[in-house]
Amino acid sequence: MSVLQEANNAFQAEDYTKALRLYRAVLAENPELSGSELTKVAKFNMAVAQRRAHALSATEEGASFALADNDRVQGLIDTSKNNCISGWFVDKTSSGKVFDCYVYLDGEYYLTIRNDWPRPDLKQAGISEGLGGFSFRVHPALLTFSSMLSLRFENGAQFDDIVIGESSGSYHAANYSFRLEYSAPVTVIVPIFNALDDVKCCVERLVQYTRSNVEVLLINDASTDPGVRQFLDSVSLPAHYHVHHNADNLGYTRTVNYGIELAGERDVILLNSDARVTPRWVEGLQRAIATDPLIATVTPMSDRAGAFSAPTIGNDNPLPPGASEADYAIAFRRHSLGLYPSVPTGNGFCLYIRRAVLSQLGSFDAEAFPRGYGEENDFCMRARAAGWHNVIDDRTYVFHERNQSFGEQKIALMDAGRAVVDKRYPDYSLAISVFTQSPSISAARFLARKAWNSVENQDPVAPRVLFVISTLSGGTPQTNRDLMRALGPEIEPWLLQCDSQTLRLYRVAAFGSDTLVHQYTLSEPVEPLTHVSHEYDRVIQHWLAVYDFAVMHIRHLAWHSLNLPRLAQAEGVRVIKSFHDFYAACPTVKLLDENHVYCAGQCTKTSGTCQPELWRATSPQPVFPALKHQWVYHWRQQFTEKVVPYCDEFVTTHSSVKETLAPLLKLPRESFHVIPHGRDFTRFEQLAVPHQEGEEVRILVLGNISRAKGSQLIQQLAAQDKGQTLHFHILGETDLAEQPGVILHGGYQRDELATLVADIEPHVGAVLSIWNETWSHTLTELWALGLPAIVSDFPTLANRVSTSGAGWVVDIATHLQNAHILHELVVSQQLEKLQQIPEVQRQMQETGTTHHMAEKYQQLYFEKHFNRL
Repeated sequence: MSVLQEANNAFQAEDYTKALRLYRAVLAENPELSGSELTKVAKFNMAVAQRRAHALSATEEGASFALADNDRVQGLIDTSKNNCISGWFVDKTSSGKVFDCYVYLDGEYYLTIRNDWPRPDLKQAGISEGLGGFSFRVHPALLTFSSMLSLRFENGAQFDDIVIGESSGSYHAANYSFRLEYSAPVTVIVPIFNALDDVKCCVERLVQYTRSNVEVLLINDASTDPGVRQFLDSVSLPAHYHVHHNADNLGYTRTVNYGIELAGERDVILLNSDARVTPRWVEGLQRAIATDPLIATVTPMSDRAGAFSAPTIGNDNPLPPGASEADYAIAFRRHSLGLYPSVPTGNGFCLYIRRAVLSQLGSFDAEAFPRGYGEENDFCMRARAAGWHNVIDDRTYVFHERNQSFGEQKIALMDAGRAVVDKRYPDYSLAISVFTQSPSISAARFLARKAWNSVENQDPVAPRVLFVISTLSGGTPQTNRDLMRALGPEIEPWLLQCDSQTLRLYRVAAFGSDTLVHQYTLSEPVEPLTHVSHEYDRVIQHWLAVYDFAVMHIRHLAWHSLNLPRLAQAEGVRVIKSFHDFYAACPTVKLLDENHVYCAGQCTKTSGTCQPELWRATSPQPVFPALKHQWVYHWRQQFTEKVVPYCDEFVTTHSSVKETLAPLLKLPRESFHVIPHGRDFTRFEQLAVPHQEGEEVRILVLGNISRAKGSQLIQQLAAQDKGQTLHFHILGETDLAEQPGVILHGGYQRDELATLVADIEPHVGAVLSIWNETWSHTLTELWALGLPAIVSDFPTLANRVSTSGAGWVVDIATHLQNAHILHELVVSQQLEKLQQIPEVQRQMQETGTTHHMAEKYQQLYFEKHFNRL
């Protein structure tokens, strides 16, 4: 039986792998048949077999096949196994020619390959002169079930597309999931020689994007341009910057070694004076080095850093017109996988070095590399030989002007340095082939190109702000929603919520439902005594790294780990902590003692057991040890030590709350801000009915009225008055029972409030809380409805009402114990108080909207911060 007959039989038996192999043999062994009908039939059958083999390869591990054939090019992809693609292609007109082929993954350029691999079989068949082969790998993290690979040539020829997809869940970037705690102090060393314009830009970016606990050494190596010294001596720099001037020119390497010595026991980052750093660059490098205790050096990717460049290797990666470097660096991080590829050497344009490596190996070899060029390669190869390894940080992008200091001498310096490295490390030339062959580095460049396209298409690069809440309902979440909407397109809002056991991460929609991105149930819940779950910490650490949050606004920490601010700050996230109650000072939340007496954070003298509000006992044992005069101080100490040092700014809604919390939690007053809640109203009402002589006073009480909100006071007044002069209309849920003088109307929605209130025809409103509320939306709503308000004499409510004049501040011990006094007070002054309502409403419209609130928060998020994004 002929080989052709065997091929046809295999084709008919649907053994497409065998058929393709035999058809190829027929064509290779019978070149004289080229162009014949027999050849056309064979090629047709091969194409059909190829397509059917694709379908089978989706469920079978093994070979996948694709052909390329036109007047100029012929070739074959003969295997695509384990993400490795191999085959051959040749130029029909010049069988020994080595040329390029462009690989596309899912329609986007991935990498360029060449047919420079030896293929003796092709030579034996007379197809090539001995070369023609290729092989490359695709990183599995880039693949989905339906990923398609396309190989194309400049002349229009291309291989048949092949499916190389696999389960998107088959690969997990371990570097995201497992990270060691690493908080080593670090010093940035900037050796400077001339190139003044680059130095100015470098320093400006450092000041803008480097946090204050990072020491920066600017070392002028006796620049011949006097403007350099003048600039360094006159520029205003933060306290953690230090300028040094070398009396004589030491050369690059000795200057760097001097900086390493000045840094003491700190890790160091070597940064060329023509580099331009970007948002959260130090945090990115530290995240990379924290993934493995044996990492010696970390180098970020760049636009002009040779083998470390992306999207294209080399030194030509201009940004799209109009794109900012900060926007691209952020897009680069958001597209990245955090693969941290291992490489034999780093690049000194921006090189993070672990101090332990310097302690073991010493500094750079200044004798062999006095002017630079090769010193970092030598150091990294020494580290490699000692068991360390070097990585690329494929999540951090630092721009580089490249080689400004040495001018035309750079080529000679590079050649001399490379000669020394090659002599010392014979494997160096082979080792650096990883920069073109590593699937991880190819993946990083591929994703860098996606980021480039994103910026070119002007996709939003708004800073991501993560809002942290404890519940999804209630006043704080609603206020938070108002703020997120008011900030609008200025941010990309996300939401983190935890009930101690289940963590939920949402991407917030401007309108409609939010998207639940992750939900994770902790096997180790956050427990109340330490207020920590290390499992929570690991999950959050992963999410913080993956989603690139610029700001975290903690609205409430109940049921969250107290380590959250520290974890966020380690990622370079700016942390804002709000206080909407007194939870951080005491788990009673409202500072009410066992007798429901407000203590203002100073335990009352009575004996008894204060009750925590949010943590409930799940066994006969109490949740906490005795709080009063005892464990409450430990509680505050936990917040003072675990939370306060890792927050950049603090916010509350009234100055009285600030005055209470600042000394209890040792909060820095200069970083503690008062931003009142804003509210938007489509219209203001005038629903207060003038009181007529002989009428009972109708008092509207809004909200969920518990004992803390004054339900017992209302009950006592109603029992005393028996409904003769005072009628309390409760619009909301309550623990009160209906009785003479107490009328229950049930709950309400915001959009129906005005209609319900109009039916009640109230004379006044009331907020009778027995603790110092941090704001009171209820008071704001009463004024928006046109009602003057009776409020209890606690600082926040009292100040708001006395300042506006639109109500009464009443003493709990007198007015709220005597119905007759309260009745006479309201009747005698209602019209006077009503006259103040229009002015209060005008001020609410002009300075009290969510837009005004958002402006203040936006300034706090960004304008006070060294890092705009």
